[in-house]
Amino acid sequence: LSLSSGPASGPMGGMGGMGGMGGFGSALPEMDDFDIEEDRTCHMGSDMVGEARDVSKGTGEVVKTLEAPGTGYENPAQGFEVVVKYTARADGADAPFDDAHAEEPVVFALDLEGKDCPLPRGVCSALRTFLPGERSVITCQPSAAFGPDGDPARGVPAGTSVHYTTELVAFHKVDVYCDGALKLKTVEDAHTWEVFEDKHELFVAFELKLEDGTVVLSSDGAKTNAPYVVGADPASQRAYPPFMHHLATKIHLLSKYQVESEMSVGYGEAGDEALGVPPGAKLVCDLQVLHHHEVAPVEGTDGAVVKKTINKGEGWETGRPGYEGHCRYAVVRTDGSVAKEGGTEEPLAFTVGAHEAQGLPPAFKFAEKLKKGEVAEFTCPPAYSGCTDEVCTVRIELVKWVPVRAVAKTDDEVTLKVLEEGSKDYERANEGAKVTARVAVWPADAPPGAPPLEGSPDEEGEPWEWTADDDTVPAGVDRAARDLAKGALVEVRIPGPWGYTPAQCEARGLDAALAGAPLTARLRLVDFVKGKDDWDLSADERLELQAAKKAQGNALFVQGRYAQALAKYDRAIAACQDDATAGDAEGAAAKSATVRGQCHANRAACALKLGRYDEAVKDATSALDIDGSNVKALLRRGLAQAKLGEMAAAKADLKRVLELDAGNREARRELLAIREKAEAQRLKEKAIFGNMFEKIRLTRPEESETGGPGEGGA
Repeated sequence: LSLSSGPASGPMGGMGGMGGMGGFGSALPEMDDFDIEEDRTCHMGSDMVGEARDVSKGTGEVVKTLEAPGTGYENPAQGFEVVVKYTARADGADAPFDDAHAEEPVVFALDLEGKDCPLPRGVCSALRTFLPGERSVITCQPSAAFGPDGDPARGVPAGTSVHYTTELVAFHKVDVYCDGALKLKTVEDAHTWEVFEDKHELFVAFELKLEDGTVVLSSDGAKTNAPYVVGADPASQRAYPPFMHHLATKIHLLSKYQVESEMSVGYGEAGDEALGVPPGAKLVCDLQVLHHHEVAPVEGTDGAVVKKTINKGEGWETGRPGYEGHCRYAVVRTDGSVAKEGGTEEPLAFTVGAHEAQGLPPAFKFAEKLKKGEVAEFTCPPAYSGCTDEVCTVRIELVKWVPVRAVAKTDDEVTLKVLEEGSKDYERANEGAKVTARVAVWPADAPPGAPPLEGSPDEEGEPWEWTADDDTVPAGVDRAARDLAKGALVEVRIPGPWGYTPAQCEARGLDAALAGAPLTARLRLVDFVKGKDDWDLSADERLELQAAKKAQGNALFVQGRYAQALAKYDRAIAACQDDATAGDAEGAAAKSATVRGQCHANRAACALKLGRYDEAVKDATSALDIDGSNVKALLRRGLAQAKLGEMAAAKADLKRVLELDAGNREARRELLAIREKAEAQRLKEKAIFGNMFEKIRLTRPEESETGGPGEGGA
């Protein structure tokens, strides 16, 4: 175990105490105390070479002049171990009075007041503003160096300033515990942030030595060794240094440390004869945590299930409902035998939320929280493991997640499985885009290996080309293509209403029975050229688009594809949102408004079919705002209000329908139904209240002839 290689503390100088993070000393300041000039002094870059900065809080007592910038952004703090090269010269002198450490650095514990330090107070104070590798000239007035009398023995005259050309080679964070009996020095900070907690398992490489260098205990930190368990009884973990329980929650993964311990936190006055530790021996230890397993109870199980994380995996993505996970797993009994396993050769595919239907252990409900590459062991009672009568361990290796999501603007009915993500570009095909894609389509119930209805499963042959939203390909294919980045490869699940239409079957030479049948498609989006955005359309183009979308909506409504029809009517309304967008041609505004009103009325019809009665009322009202005598809009609003229990409003609309169209059978039928419901309600209320009054009459006491209660008067 080598702890001497690499930079002494890395660019952050031992993050454990945040060593003056950003030059703030041993603790971070409140933002109100932030001093931008102090921060610049602590982080002088190459553009500041030759610049002098006061490092004595504006007193001018200590000034540093940058010669070479350092690296990183951490500064040393009180108590840190610093490694320094320097030469010292009295002001006005040509030769240094101290150059003993010009090449061979001196190592000491930094005290900002200069106590027990080989350098003057001003130099020690200035070091708090250095970055690793920085070289600066520190000029100290006599009050911050050798005082008014100077130091004749060193060659510093009385009342003379001194100049220290100082290089901070490195520094190490040092923490002290157990009333000074235990000193922890960060030799190399790996900048990992995990905090070890009770029950976590640590695999520690270490060499425990006597002060003379004799190794008394060591480990290579391999996972084949018994781990150190945080929080466990130290007496049961004698394979590790005796002070580990003091440090386990204070050290970090992969960082390298050097520990010095007094006998009180070592093997005590008695020592350890078996290890060769003399009585009262002090110890030195180099250590590094190479691996660790997080161990914690699983939320929602009342502690019945405990998760041990063997490998943390990568990235942030975890499973979501419907996602497909690929994994390997094993259910292991307490004696080490395997009760059940899967994915040993090829990873096993499972669906989040449907694992039990696939015959997997109930503990798979926890798999959705795993990340790609994560390996976890769940110690479970039978209710979670599927074992009959004993606690077992369910080990799951999550190989990867395959995202499965709803396609936009399909009411979550069309879903796609992402096989390849495609480009990182956020641009998507829009309505009117010229789309090029390789598509293969199968019936939803086609067995594996079955030939497709159309297209090539191996992406050979001619790609499909169409204009987005032109209804020449299944709507589920079109919507999926518009929800992808270029290059993406997906598998699309298409329910019947989003599949082939009768017209598409005829045009594409397919069996008419496929119209409305559920499908599966494999789609790779090769390319697209975006269509015009609305603001680029002329008035005539807007009117043409409005009429075309209304016609498409009508065709879909006749086929019973109400959700898709809604989207077409939406598009028709958006194409000419007001009279101004219809242009200046004679009659254009009125024609556009009429079509908008018809589309709102048709939207209301779709909403009624889909049971969205509030939407039906809203759209019918919008249609009536354009044409108050629109019989269809009045009828549909009346029907929707009846469904919502707004009987008075429903009757008013339906009566108005009959005023405009006396022969409207649907309005008459609904009015009759409303009257029958009202009569039934009246009779029901009469029966309830009639019985109530009868009970009151029967329970009321009778009066006697003398006027008092009871049978015989008072």
